[in-house]
Amino acid sequence: MFDNIAMKLAWALPRRIVYWAAIRLGCNATQGQYSDQSVPDLNFIDALKRW
Repeated sequence: MFDNIAMKLAWALPRRIVYWAAIRLGCNATQGQYSDQSVPDLNFIDALKRW
């Protein structure tokens, strides 16, 4: 039930907020122990796992 609510909320968000959330995800996935990661080579799934 919680996932359904979260999914509906995510789809209702304005595109600009989703855009900046994706930028934040990419930044987080290329910092710290992953700071040598090239952003163009970063897979979306890998970024989510690193979150």
